[in-house]
Amino acid sequence: MATVVQVKRYRPTARASDPHSFSEIVTQLGQGTEKEVPHISGRRILPTEVWLVTPYVIDTRALQTRFEKVESLRSKRVHIIDGARLIELMASNAPLCCAVSVDHSPTLQAAYQRS
Repeated sequence: MATVVQVKRYRPTARASDPHSFSEIVTQLGQGTEKEVPHISGRRILPTEVWLVTPYVIDTRALQTRFEKVESLRSKRVHIIDGARLIELMASNAPLCCAVSVDHSPTLQAAYQRS
């Protein structure tokens, strides 16, 4: 059993030709569910789940309407934690860390205001 986590520290764009586009992220997430990855044991294994983590707010409804593949990714155990969800998780699991992080990060401040 293996989990793959992708962390994107840039704001995804809507331009399909951009390497930082939603389209490229969806492609990478799909590949993460279909291709074997190196494991610390030295073997290659197929991940059982894939996580995308970003400090930016991602409108998952817009993402779903734009890319039909997102729905199929859910059935392959792909999970997305965007800035708003990250703030929620930090606030409930590490409130002091959340307060300090939000105070010092304009990206997280924007996500906090939207959550």
